[in-house]
Amino acid sequence: MPVEPWSVATLAVRAGMTAYSERQQIASTWHRIITKIMHRQSSIAITGVGGVGKTVLSDYLSGEGLSIHYSTPGRSVNQERKELYSSKRLTALTIVPGQVSPQKDKSLDELFDGRRRVDGVIHVVSNGFITLREQDARELAQEHNDLERFREFQRNKEVEEFKELISYVKSSHRKGKGPSWLLLAVNKVDLYYEDTSLKGAYRHYAAPGGQFFACLDQLGASLGRTDFEWDALPVCASLSDFIWEEEGVQSMLLPDQRNKLLLGLLKAIDDRISAS
Repeated sequence: MPVEPWSVATLAVRAGMTAYSERQQIASTWHRIITKIMHRQSSIAITGVGGVGKTVLSDYLSGEGLSIHYSTPGRSVNQERKELYSSKRLTALTIVPGQVSPQKDKSLDELFDGRRRVDGVIHVVSNGFITLREQDARELAQEHNDLERFREFQRNKEVEEFKELISYVKSSHRKGKGPSWLLLAVNKVDLYYEDTSLKGAYRHYAAPGGQFFACLDQLGASLGRTDFEWDALPVCASLSDFIWEEEGVQSMLLPDQRNKLLLGLLKAIDDRISAS
C-alpha cells in the first residue's frame, strides 16, 4: 500500500529512479510484461469508468502513444463503439468497457470467471477529470454546470464502480483464479500536479480514511495480506488541457516528466508479476 503522501518532491524522486531512455524503455518494459503474462497463460485487466482514459493509458504504457503518428481516440460514436466493443484486446490484456452495458457485464464475467488466471488489475481513476461523449456531457451539464460539482459527481461514480470491481475480485479469488495484486492508476495527474491538489488526490485514493483505502484494506484482510497487495500511483498519458463548460484546467507536465511516471507504473507492474 502507499507509504507516503504524494507531493511534487516525492514524485520527482520516483521519476528520477526510472529516468532512463524513455520511449525505448517504455516499449521494452511493456513487451517484457506481456511476454511473462503470455507465458503463464494468464492476463492483466484494465478497468475503470468510461472516459477515464483506460485505452489511451494502455497505448502510452505500450509505447504506441509516444509515436508522432499516434492519434488520441475521439468522441465520435463510431470510435467510442470501437473502443467499447472491440475492447482493444491482446492475448494477455483485457480492457474492460467502462460504460454500463451488457458488453461490460460480459467482459467482467469472462475475465474473472474464465479459464485464464487474472494475475493483476490496473484500475484507472482520474480525480474527476472524465472525458464524456457530447450527448452525455450535455445531459450532465444541466445539473453539474461548474467544474468542482462535475468532478465530485465523477469521483463518486468512481467509488461505486470500484466497489463493483471488488466483488468480482473476491469471487475470482475464491475460485483460485487471482488476482494477486491491484494497482490504482490515478490518471491525468498533469491536471493537478501541484502540492495542494496532489495531497488532496492522495487523501481520496490512497490514504487511510478514504473510501478506496477502506475497500482495498478490507479486501487485503479477507484475501490474506501475503496473497494480495495493492498500491496507488499517480500517472498520466496524453498531456492535454481539460475544459468543462466554460472552466478550464491546464496540463502542467512536460513529456519527459510524463514518461518517467509511466515508467514508474510499468516498474510497479513488472515487479509484481516477477514476484507472483
